[in-house]
Amino acid sequence: MKTPNIFMFFIVAVLLVVGCDDEWASHYAQRDVVIENDEIEITDMPIETYLKSSGYTRMSQMFEETAVYDAMESQDLLYTVFVVANDGITPPDDAGQKDFLAKAHVTTASISPSNMKDGQRVVMWNRKYVNVTKESEDGDLNLIALNGSRVKKVIQAENGYIYELEAVLNTPLSLLETLEGLDDENYSIFKEMVLSKNITEFDREASLPIGVDGTGNTIYDSVFTVINPYFLNQGLDLASESAAFTMLIPSNQLIEDALADAKRQLDDWGLTRQDSVLENWCFQTAFFNERLERERFEDTENIDLFSAFGKQWRTTVNKVDLDNPVELSNGIAYYMTKLKIPQNVLIYRLKDFFNWYPNLTAEDKEKYYVLTNLVWERNSQNVAPWTPGYGWPVVSNVSSQFIQIDPELDYGILDFTAFNLTLHDDNSYDLRTYVLPPGEYTLHLGFHSNTMGSALDVSFNGELVRSLTRLEYEGYSRDRQAGGYPEFFPPSLSGTYDRDGREVDTIRVTGTEPVPIRIQLHTYKYETGERLAPQHWAIRPTANCY
Repeated sequence: MKTPNIFMFFIVAVLLVVGCDDEWASHYAQRDVVIENDEIEITDMPIETYLKSSGYTRMSQMFEETAVYDAMESQDLLYTVFVVANDGITPPDDAGQKDFLAKAHVTTASISPSNMKDGQRVVMWNRKYVNVTKESEDGDLNLIALNGSRVKKVIQAENGYIYELEAVLNTPLSLLETLEGLDDENYSIFKEMVLSKNITEFDREASLPIGVDGTGNTIYDSVFTVINPYFLNQGLDLASESAAFTMLIPSNQLIEDALADAKRQLDDWGLTRQDSVLENWCFQTAFFNERLERERFEDTENIDLFSAFGKQWRTTVNKVDLDNPVELSNGIAYYMTKLKIPQNVLIYRLKDFFNWYPNLTAEDKEKYYVLTNLVWERNSQNVAPWTPGYGWPVVSNVSSQFIQIDPELDYGILDFTAFNLTLHDDNSYDLRTYVLPPGEYTLHLGFHSNTMGSALDVSFNGELVRSLTRLEYEGYSRDRQAGGYPEFFPPSLSGTYDRDGREVDTIRVTGTEPVPIRIQLHTYKYETGERLAPQHWAIRPTANCY
C-alpha cells in the first residue's frame, strides 16, 4: 500500500526540480538582452546598468553627473527614460543647462508603447511637458514621436522603460521663463510692464517653524512665493505648465514708436490720453488664453483676436513673425513686427452738451449755432446735478430749448458745430472745436424729449443719419439710459450715470484728415408750445475704428 505513495512522491519531486531548473535558467538568461524583434528588447537589468553597458554612454554619464541615477535609486520607483545614441548628443558644458537637459529625459512612470496615446502629455523631471503623437495603433514604434522626435527602439528594463529617440527632446521653457529670459537691451520695457505686477507672498505652508521669539510669535525659516494677481484675475497663470497660452512679444523700439505715434495723433486731434492707458494696452493685448496657430493669424474672414484682457488685436494692421514661432512648454510665442495702438483706444468716447449757447459771444453763437426759423429761448434744468459718489464728477441734465420764429413755416433747423468750452469766473472762456479723425463711430443723442413733438431728421456733416418720429425719439431721454458709461466706471454704482444716450446710428468719416463735428437737427410740423430741446451728444468709436 505504501509503494504507490512513494512512487507518486518521487514523480512530483522530479517535476519540481525540473520546473525550478527551468525558472532559474530563464531568470539568468534574461540578464542578457533577449531580442523580441527589431524594435523591442527586454532585459532584467535596471535602467542604470543597461545604459552604462550600452551605446548610450554619453547620456548615461550626463545622468550620473546630474544625480539622476542617485534620485532614481533613492526613490526606488518605476521610470521611463528617453535616450539617444552617442552620436546624437553633445551634453552642454553649463551645469544648469546640463541638469535641465538630463531631467528633460526622465519621468516617474513606467509607460509602455501600448499605453502611449496620441495627444498625451508627459511631465518630465525638469517640470516640462512632452507631447506624444501617435500616428497609428498598429504597433509600429516609428509612428510614435515625443515632441517631434520619433521612437527608434524600446527597451523594457527591470525598473521601467527606455526609449531610444532619433534626437534629443527639446522641452521648451514656459511662458514666464521665456519672458524672464528676454534680453534687457531689446525687451526691457515689455518685461517691466508684466513683471512689475508680481507680488511676493510669505508661504506659511512651505515655511519651516524654527523657534519662538520673545513675544511668543513663531519664527519661520521663511519661504516666499511670487504671484501675479493682475494676470491671475484674467485666467493667466503664466508659470502654469498645464495651460496653453499665446504671448506676442514687442521690442522696446516697437513700443516706443507706437506710443510716440499715438501721442502725435492725439495732439493733432486736440485730445489727451493717460499714458498708463496707452502703455497698458501694449502688454494687455499680448496675452491670450489659448494657443494661436499660424492659420488663425492668416484668416482673412476673422481678422480680430481678443486677448485675455479683452483687447482687440487686428491681424490686418498689427503683425507678428509667423515664420519663427517660439515653442513654449505651455503654449507658443511670436515676436511682433508691427505695433499700432488702435484709434478706438486713443479715443474712448467724445461727449459734450448743447447748453452752452447763453455763455457765448454773439460772434461765436452765429458760428457754432446756425439757426433757421429757430431762436434760443432758455436753458432748462431737467434733473438736479448729481454724482454716484466715489470721486465721480457731478453731472447736470440741462437742455437748450429753441422755439420756432415763423409759425407759417413747419420746420426749424439747428446746425450745430461741436466744441469744448472752459468757463472762467469772469465769464470769459476758452473754446476748442472738436475734430474727428477718419473712422467708423456710433452717434448718440439725448433730448428733453417731453417738450418736443415734431418729427426730426438727424444729419452728421451734411449727411442724413436717421429720421426719427416722435414715438422714436421719446426714448432719447437725456443721458440717463442706453449706450456705454464713462471709462472705468463700474455700472454697479449706478445704471443711469453719464451714459452715452440712445444710439442714432453708425457714422463714418472718410478721407485722410480730421473733420469738425457738425450735427444738424431738422424738425417738422411744429405745434404751438413745442420746442427743439437737445441736451447732449456722444460719439464712440467702433471696433472697425482701428
